[in-house]
Amino acid sequence: MLLTSSAGFILFLLSHCTVPVSTKEAVVLANAHLLPQRGYERLVNANEKDYPRDCFEIFQRSEGNSRDGLYIIQPKEDPIVVSCNMQDGGWTVIQHITANSTVDFDRTWQDYKYGFGSIHDNHWLGNEYMHQLTSSSVQYILGVKLVNLN
Repeated sequence: MLLTSSAGFILFLLSHCTVPVSTKEAVVLANAHLLPQRGYERLVNANEKDYPRDCFEIFQRSEGNSRDGLYIIQPKEDPIVVSCNMQDGGWTVIQHITANSTVDFDRTWQDYKYGFGSIHDNHWLGNEYMHQLTSSSVQYILGVKLVNLN
């Protein structure tokens, strides 16, 4: 994923809404508040039944042939939507912020707990969802990607 910003952190995201994923059924995404209206149309794996635990699992299942985009993952009980960076091996994006961001990161603890912004753009995934991802026997690596625009 090419970040057009001075800083971008890579790993995860969250809220609670019902998002239609086909004409027959809907999935409840804990962090659907991060999706703009009709953002569900951009979900790459919306019609799957068995959601992966994280973006790395998506990358592994596809044998490296998955593309960057918005995916539904299920690190614990409730599925969530995340942005995945597949070019570098299946990273779950936990924060994306550009130099000219209009998203205010001076927020309350509640905002940081469940995430804010737009998953398509500048956002914070949420501490609760990072906890769900990292509170298993799976060991994660935090990658930080900084891009100099000059």
